[in-house]
Amino acid sequence: IADLTGVLPIDHDMCPNSCIAYTGPFVDLKECLYCSESCYDPIQLQLSNGRKKVPCQHFYTIPLGPQLQALWQTHQGAHNMKHRAQATAKTLAEL
Repeated sequence: IADLTGVLPIDHDMCPNSCIAYTGPFVDLKECLYCSESCYDPIQLQLSNGRKKVPCQHFYTIPLGPQLQALWQTHQGAHNMKHRAQATAKTLAEL
């Protein structure tokens, strides 16, 4: 996605059971508040004596602002973004 649009996804760690995402107020947690599963892969932690912290699961978000900016970058994208306003104006004019 980043190569095509310049929009970079944001990588977040999450509970292996999908209970919570370790973001915002949960960013410093080492285990899930709900199921008590470790945020990090226990095998990797054990093999590295606790130095290598590999999250068990990730999820990605793509921020809305850069998505909208990417849509408005081209003439065709800007035209497509105005479609609803133009269609609404046409419908109201016909009433």
